[in-house]
Amino acid sequence: MLGLSHEIYGEQGLGWSRRLMMFHATLGRTQASATGRAGVERMAGKYGYSETAAEAAPSRVAAILEMLAAQLSRERSRGSRFLVGDRLTALDVYWAAFAAMLEPLPPEVCPMPEGIRAMYTAGDPAIRRALDPRLLEHRDFIYQEFLGLPMDF
Repeated sequence: MLGLSHEIYGEQGLGWSRRLMMFHATLGRTQASATGRAGVERMAGKYGYSETAAEAAPSRVAAILEMLAAQLSRERSRGSRFLVGDRLTALDVYWAAFAAMLEPLPPEVCPMPEGIRAMYTAGDPAIRRALDPRLLEHRDFIYQEFLGLPMDF
């Protein structure tokens, strides 16, 4: 459980790699304000941003998604509704939360500005292929049963 959790939230994990991708997209925009760009560059530096790292990030995210999908499949074959074992763990919560960096919950349960929704929706073909619909179903299950919907900010 801890190792899989680290693959989601840790250095070089899913969240880290998605942030590199977002930094790359933001820094590539010519219309970014100087102030906004400086803030993104500062944050990107904390993640070791480089073009090379950002270009490698989608395959890393895809590999993590494939690992999580395989884990979920193993647990489901045992009759479990969770990623590890027979009850909710931090791994389930981490997955549900970090899944927003790939495909945010629908607007009716998680309202957000469309620009932010677009930024958080992963469009990379390798990521889309690796994002097993069962992982998103699991995210929805965790929110509905344990975290609560709709989200209110």
